[in-house]
Amino acid sequence: MPRKAKVAHKVERSRESAYLRRAKPVNVRRGPAAWAQLIGRWGGLGLVAFGLVFAVWHTVDNYVEASPSFQFGGSGQSLHVTGLRFVEKSDVQFVFESDRGQSMATMLIEERRTKLLEIPWVEQARVLRVWPNRVWVHIEERKPVAWVRTAGAADFASLRVVDPYGVFLDPPADFDLELPVVSGLNERMPAGERQVRVGLVQNLMTGLGADRAQVSEIDVADPSNARVLTLYEGDVIELQMGAAHFRHRWEVFHKYVESWKEKYGRIGSVDLRFEGQVAVRRVDS
Repeated sequence: MPRKAKVAHKVERSRESAYLRRAKPVNVRRGPAAWAQLIGRWGGLGLVAFGLVFAVWHTVDNYVEASPSFQFGGSGQSLHVTGLRFVEKSDVQFVFESDRGQSMATMLIEERRTKLLEIPWVEQARVLRVWPNRVWVHIEERKPVAWVRTAGAADFASLRVVDPYGVFLDPPADFDLELPVVSGLNERMPAGERQVRVGLVQNLMTGLGADRAQVSEIDVADPSNARVLTLYEGDVIELQMGAAHFRHRWEVFHKYVESWKEKYGRIGSVDLRFEGQVAVRRVDS
């Protein structure tokens, strides 16, 4: 091969090798001034974005507060209430009376819910804005479980009702639930103690099932011994039922009551608390 051709071939290979060789990366170090400039640039963009968002929010907020489209009317159409049975709707509407004609954005929802809980029959309440100008309220009422005979309650009309938590309630005029009458319970007792005694009543009624209709009154003055008044063949008999096994003790009474009457005559009370033995007291003893 001619010398000239060899030189040209070497030059071509050298160029090709230079083209394929990977260039060494250059390490660029930013000085404090460069970092400050970068931070300042992004910080400025962030401030501009925040300013735009704040301006839009402020404009929308002012519009919502001033526009008649977002004003709460307070009428039946703007206030939707569900869950009522004993609570008067007018009592719920009164809670929102101060919001009439005001912007929905300024309504204090949690304060209104707290006010609703002050209504005697209200146990739980939910309040929800329904834009643009309506409010939805759902009420969970207290569930009465018994009539309460308190000191000074001379007649049935003066009785009050109590819920599972021992909260005393005044029954409304159209109250028509059939509930047991309970004594040995009053508002001066601590809330926890009232709840325990009401729980005893509930357990007793659940244990008796359909036969609970035969119970006329329950005395829970002793929370470890429910005393039940029942009418049997014209006689009012007191049954001491303890605090458990109510169904079994009820069946024991009905199984042996006739034999007890034959042996003792008219029965005034029966103590059923102890397994394997029963104490029967006659009316005249």
